[in-house]
Amino acid sequence: MTTSGDHAVPALSIGHLQAWYGRAQVLFDVSLDCMPSEIVGVLGRNGAGKTSALMSAMGVGIRASGEVRLGGVDISRMPAHSRAHAGLAWVPDTRRIFANLSVRENLMLGATAGRQPVGPAIDRVVQLFPLLGSLLRKHGYALSGGEQQVVAIARALVSKPRVLLLDEPTEGLAPIVVEQLRAAIAELPGEFGVSVVMVEQNLEVALGLAGRVYVLDRGRTVHTAASDEFADSPELQNRYLAVGQ
Repeated sequence: MTTSGDHAVPALSIGHLQAWYGRAQVLFDVSLDCMPSEIVGVLGRNGAGKTSALMSAMGVGIRASGEVRLGGVDISRMPAHSRAHAGLAWVPDTRRIFANLSVRENLMLGATAGRQPVGPAIDRVVQLFPLLGSLLRKHGYALSGGEQQVVAIARALVSKPRVLLLDEPTEGLAPIVVEQLRAAIAELPGEFGVSVVMVEQNLEVALGLAGRVYVLDRGRTVHTAASDEFADSPELQNRYLAVGQ
């Protein structure tokens, strides 16, 4: 689903994705593209299939069919660890920080998984998140929710992914932390060369970061638009995001 007239190969392309939890089908036809160094938002009501779409792209926790391409290469049949080695990273909404490891050890796991030199990789994410410098010796169980989210994103970045999947990165965080994360995510395409596919319920954050958005409803991609167009259209927001519609 590349945009008309754009012949670049998408960093990530998802085509006609279907997915099941057991016998229950939750995705029926999800398609989206994320171009190199682009941030794309995925919107929709609760239960629309947003998290399931990211999990299916990553190949974790769900049975899926359809096409997933990373830089034009079909990774649909790869297990999750092979997709990670190919350059796809996922930060789930549960963060999954190792509570009994220090922040430095959590980051080292990400660097090792991405086969990157540990020291330079950690130094690079500390430049993006200066807060990390004072947290490196703290254990996961001692971190606040905002600190955990910073560590989770940093751990994904030290693997040097080509595409980063973010699931609700600002959910439940204090406004000041949301602003810090928003500023850091905005830098990822330019400073890290990372494309980002982001599920985000905070519409202001999503539309402020993403150049384009895809809307999911009942397991299907039902609309795509430039973020400015979606932001300027109360009718679109009401149609696709209002509760009870």
